[in-house]
Amino acid sequence: MDLLAATPTFKTSKFKFIDPDTDEPACTDKGDEMHVTLYGPHTIEFMKKEEEKRKRMRAIAKKYSLKKGGEINAQAIQDAAKCDIQFQCDITKDILVQINGKTCTSKKEFYSNKDLSPWILEIAKFIYSKKNFMPN
Repeated sequence: MDLLAATPTFKTSKFKFIDPDTDEPACTDKGDEMHVTLYGPHTIEFMKKEEEKRKRMRAIAKKYSLKKGGEINAQAIQDAAKCDIQFQCDITKDILVQINGKTCTSKKEFYSNKDLSPWILEIAKFIYSKKNFMPN
């Protein structure tokens, strides 16, 4: 096996939403395919944002004394969730979805919408699958 042949080559990859009823690409009312374009974990963009997330999470841990056995409270959880949402926004190059009949290109609006959690979990799985950043 040649390791270079197994190295991701695409900087970004497009997660396409699929209609669970038809197995066809989900589209906006205007007919545009809904998608999220993401930076791959092998890219400098992703790695820089991941390091920034680590720093923010360490600051949250320090703020709430979590390393010293401090109690995890609701505010600490909210701060960590905001940190994670910021990371997801940072590693997303662009987005086009429709939410409640309105076209949405806002990363923050998308990732902050709790009703979209199942889709967001699918995107998280997609990011860490190397094959999504390889030529077909």
